[in-house]
Amino acid sequence: MNSLKISDFKGISQEIGFEMPGNINLAIYGDNGSGKTSIFEAIRLYYFGQDLINDTIPRNAIQTERDTAISNWLDSFKCRHGADRFKIEIDSVPIDTAASNTEQVFMLEGKSLARYDEITLDGLINVYTVHGSSLPQWQSIADDIVYTVNMVMHECFQEDVSISLSPDDGNHIIIEDTQRNLRFVTGLTAYFNESKIRLVKLLCFLAYAVNAADGSAGKRPLLVLDDFVTSIDTSNRICLVKFILDNFKKFQIILMTHNVSFFNLIAYMANDYAADSKWVFANICCHGLICRRYDHNHDDPISKIKSDYDNDPSDINSIANRLRRKFENMISEFAKLTLMDAHSETKDLLTRLLSDAPVYISLSGNNVNRADELVKRIQETSRRCQPKRLAGRIQSIIDQYDRSDELKPIREMLKTMKLYQKVILHQGSHSQPGLPTITTREIDLIFALMSNLETKLKELLRNANVYRM
Repeated sequence: MNSLKISDFKGISQEIGFEMPGNINLAIYGDNGSGKTSIFEAIRLYYFGQDLINDTIPRNAIQTERDTAISNWLDSFKCRHGADRFKIEIDSVPIDTAASNTEQVFMLEGKSLARYDEITLDGLINVYTVHGSSLPQWQSIADDIVYTVNMVMHECFQEDVSISLSPDDGNHIIIEDTQRNLRFVTGLTAYFNESKIRLVKLLCFLAYAVNAADGSAGKRPLLVLDDFVTSIDTSNRICLVKFILDNFKKFQIILMTHNVSFFNLIAYMANDYAADSKWVFANICCHGLICRRYDHNHDDPISKIKSDYDNDPSDINSIANRLRRKFENMISEFAKLTLMDAHSETKDLLTRLLSDAPVYISLSGNNVNRADELVKRIQETSRRCQPKRLAGRIQSIIDQYDRSDELKPIREMLKTMKLYQKVILHQGSHSQPGLPTITTREIDLIFALMSNLETKLKELLRNANVYRM
């Protein structure tokens, strides 16, 4: 896929498009309700359309009845306020004139992972999730799926669980934890947490894709995943991105998420861990019935966002979204400096940053030394210093690193921004019915506060290699 255009489809009234020259990968960030699911369903309808029709419309209906049923079914995808027909184009070929699609396509959305009591392979691998010529039936490679999942769980994720196929039907997945002496095929939620069950389901699907795809249609296989990391632990998300980047190099990948921390993780690992892979990073938001793409850099300074707002005050919702993302990324970058897990959820990072726990940073010229350097200095001092003077020397070093007092103004700003983020920026970026309209006065207050916050953080974090503003 080199290009994608969609209009008048589901929640997308006006055209939205993506260019991926050379079949490069695509990552899309957007809040819930921004149009990601509509994009996912448009891609699925384009590639899976005939399979979905055959699964939805009774084949024993007479031709005129079947034609009417198909027409009504297709009408259900139209944007209610859109034109008579929706438009989906891939590589400039409309869905109406596209030849029979033989490309190998693997698609999975988060809600397909939401049932936790049991796992079945036919529930994950079916006409709604896989399509393409010469793809093997999952039954013929079930043993390969199990082997791949167990290898990845143990070697990549360092998990203690294993899976096997139920001997009763060869379809249900048995999850086993030998350390806890657990082995169950149903009622999984009583014994395993949601994150682990969801991870097993996701890996079963990815293992099928890895073992089944061969690119025999003459094009790269396509993997499309939408909001697939909900409830998966942060540490496992890192392993998951690494697994995808390592094992899906022959695929074109499209990933969609509403989680800004996970979007940032994809961008970081794609650029630093898998520098040979090529990606397009896009952001979308929905204002009323209009789904827009806005590829502003989330590292834009506040002055740049303010300038864009001054030039076009009518686009207040897009500005609110950029400010919210900017704030979340400022929190993430500050967390890196304090040695927190910068890819945790923003609300968790804020809770930790706003706590009374001390923060240890030492500023020396243009260098910023963090808590890990403090530990090294204490270790060195412990080896060299006489015992009777050791306590005083260690306390002196700690005092050099304790910046808690200097952080008090920043923490006060963060408290206020946390309120603004939830009460003002959230309603502006989501533009949902029933939420009060964001005002220019509120936006002006946020600009002033975030500008001060940006300045304070620059003063504290002067090393550009640590904090990129």
